[in-house]
Amino acid sequence: MALLHVQRDTVPRVGRAKLDHGNGLALLFSGRLDQRAELTAEFGLGDSETLDDEELVAAAWRRFGPDFARHLVGDFALCLHDAASGRLVLGRDHCGVMPLYHARIGPLVAVANCIEFLRIVPGIDPNWDDAWLADTLALAKREAAQTPYRAIRAVPPAHTLVIDSMGERSERYWSLPMYPSVLDIGEEEATEEFLRLFDQAVACRLRSLDAVASELSAGLDSTAIATSSARHLAGTGRTLHTLTHALPEGMACADGLRDDRADLAPLLAQYPSLNHHWIVSETDCFIGVLRRTLARHGAPPRNDLNAIGEELPATLRAHDIRVLLSGFGGDQLVTSHGGGYLESLLDERDFASLRALTATRHGPLGAALRMLFYRSSIGRMGLAQREAARVRAQSSDLAGLGTPNFLAGHGLTERQQDRPHAGNMRRREAGLIARPHIAYRVQDSAIGAFANGFAYRYPMLDIRLMEFTHNLPARLKRAPGLDRCMIRRAMAGRVPDSIRLRTDQGGATIPSAQRNFTLHAGELATLIERHRNDPRLAGKVQFGPAIETLRQTQARGDFGGPMVKKQVLLLALLCLWAERDGAD
Repeated sequence: MALLHVQRDTVPRVGRAKLDHGNGLALLFSGRLDQRAELTAEFGLGDSETLDDEELVAAAWRRFGPDFARHLVGDFALCLHDAASGRLVLGRDHCGVMPLYHARIGPLVAVANCIEFLRIVPGIDPNWDDAWLADTLALAKREAAQTPYRAIRAVPPAHTLVIDSMGERSERYWSLPMYPSVLDIGEEEATEEFLRLFDQAVACRLRSLDAVASELSAGLDSTAIATSSARHLAGTGRTLHTLTHALPEGMACADGLRDDRADLAPLLAQYPSLNHHWIVSETDCFIGVLRRTLARHGAPPRNDLNAIGEELPATLRAHDIRVLLSGFGGDQLVTSHGGGYLESLLDERDFASLRALTATRHGPLGAALRMLFYRSSIGRMGLAQREAARVRAQSSDLAGLGTPNFLAGHGLTERQQDRPHAGNMRRREAGLIARPHIAYRVQDSAIGAFANGFAYRYPMLDIRLMEFTHNLPARLKRAPGLDRCMIRRAMAGRVPDSIRLRTDQGGATIPSAQRNFTLHAGELATLIERHRNDPRLAGKVQFGPAIETLRQTQARGDFGGPMVKKQVLLLALLCLWAERDGAD
């Protein structure tokens, strides 16, 4: 049994890392706890500044036993063996920010936070998992425990896996709470509490050995995180680096691309202490970047942002930055882009807000008629059908990457829409966090980051912040003509209004990704064409649309065709995976 750490230390330590915690308790811990002072006081352990996080985890196990994980807050993966009870326990944080995988070889349980270190363990079954491959080709994320190899499984987020003489069982220790009714709270009080929890979430994630960096686009979430971080670090002597993906200076934006240089100018002027870096990430050999990505992960990742270029990790290494803050999760979970708004107003019987919304869109007479319609059972059914039709239309716009027969054999269509798309805002948000969508993104990004010597941290995935915003009334989350109201109100005075109030943000947030696909379309097409008859992929993958996309891209000088970048990137990685595993 082993937990293999692949990242440098990101959290300051008090003592040396230890395995033996006395009385037959062995513990390996990777990550960060946030409520250190509260746990130290509860356990009567003295000063939290004299303890490392794993000592608090050991104390939680002694106090609460198998129920210990629900008392921890932070980003963590852990492996615990209690000789007294004969239990081996694997645990993973609420949103799956820290990856954790396991495999069985007879009586041995091998554990690691990267597939690559399990893949090479002698005796591990090397066969691919076709169910994972089918999900991946359909851009679906149905099962959190799935990995590219049949023998290797992931511990799902918010779960502990207990292995003892009774067998193996997975237990969920946290779900996003769904209270019977929304919070009874006014706008001013809600904004103050949101800001307090938001600043707390950011401050917890600034705990680091040295300098910290933050992603920075001209959008709400990343600018809110960067400005909160700058305020926390002011006067401490620590530097906040900010990094923005951009086009080469002076290059005009093509269709689907966005460059934030001009939009960020007011914010950078307002916070002159920021050490800002523009990340272009053009590469001379895109296939080389993809090979190194595969080597880091052990198998094709679904969502590693480091797979499209290597300038960002190189910049972090140059400045010895071990922590990178990201705004991921904001519009989906915390600041809410508003899916299910009408249904929420109806469920909350907030007819005043519903009347104002419909009057804005349809005028007084149209509002009166729609109010009658929405409040009827037929109207509610109509809302659900309209949303389902929108999702179907979205799915049909994309060429399939998997062959119909292969996907159908695994219960899938060409593109599986597996996110919640019906119900009110709270049901959709709770459904999203309960599904593997978030975990796939953060675990893949974590592995790519670890291999490059840094760790991602996500203030928007702080469960205290999520639990509060999740149960706010819909009228505080969205207003007629303006979504994401809570964070817009909270950031007044912190973020320039040109960013805080904008509603036109769009285009690729990492324009270098599209540039690299365009510049290297020829070599990608050659790679994919070479694997048309690969026995591992033939009959499962539709190669034609990907090759056609790359040919059109070459001809146009700009990315475009029947497939999107995510599909082409995935197919290129699958080809390299087949190449490597075939050679093995």
